[in-house]
Amino acid sequence: MYIYKYIRRETHIYLARYHKRGLWAIKAKNGGVIHRHDKKLTTSAAVEKPHKFYPVDDVKKPLVNKRKHKPTKLRMGSEEGKLDPELKEKTFHIYKSFMTGVTKLEELGTVARELLSGFQQGLEILRRPPIDRTSELIEKIIKANETKRLQLYIEAGCINICDGVQSMSKLNTCLPGLRNHLSKAKSILDELECLLGDVGDKVEMKSPCLQELEMTDYATLMAIIYSMVKQDYAMQEKIVSSLNLTSSSAELEGYCLMWSLRPFVSDGVMDQAWRIFP
Repeated sequence: MYIYKYIRRETHIYLARYHKRGLWAIKAKNGGVIHRHDKKLTTSAAVEKPHKFYPVDDVKKPLVNKRKHKPTKLRMGSEEGKLDPELKEKTFHIYKSFMTGVTKLEELGTVARELLSGFQQGLEILRRPPIDRTSELIEKIIKANETKRLQLYIEAGCINICDGVQSMSKLNTCLPGLRNHLSKAKSILDELECLLGDVGDKVEMKSPCLQELEMTDYATLMAIIYSMVKQDYAMQEKIVSSLNLTSSSAELEGYCLMWSLRPFVSDGVMDQAWRIFP
């Protein structure tokens, strides 16, 4: 009980002292009013300071680029660099038509070779020499089998009437046939020349750096093949113009051999031309 009273008394004294020295003391100090701090006035926006520029004398200058400018090569995939598909297709059709014409020339040449061989055979039959009766063996055979038919055969120059008619028919057929062959071959050659000019124009439409190897191959092979078949045609024209009934056997044999060999046409070039054919 005594302790409780003591604590209560001490607490009352402490509160009394705080009350006396607390808010009331502050009011008394400020004239009965509690002091309040006034709000700070808002200052105007800070003035922006100008940027500082520093001298660039100490900055290293970039090195001068001395490399020569090269024009950019357009890729084949770009719109300007790639070949027009329509142009490429036209070039292919021209090459196809050209090779078709060359094939026709070869077929005409094969037929004309048979005509030349027929002319040679017909002329050789008409010029066949008679039987040499100076030989004792042949004279004995003739006397042993002497008949009217054999006598007529010997008197006709050892030529049957049937063989003579067939030979004359061959001569009258083969020589005009060879001339007709030259006319057809000349017409095809003119077409090939026009096609060669067309493919040359197609290739020149593009810059050389943009030309595809395929198109250049087409144009080059066409020019080479045209030159070969033109020389072969010139040889055939000379052979046909020199044919007559007085042509010797050696000449005719040489003509047939040259016509078959086709010395101006290279088989390797022709094979290459067909290999690149799509």
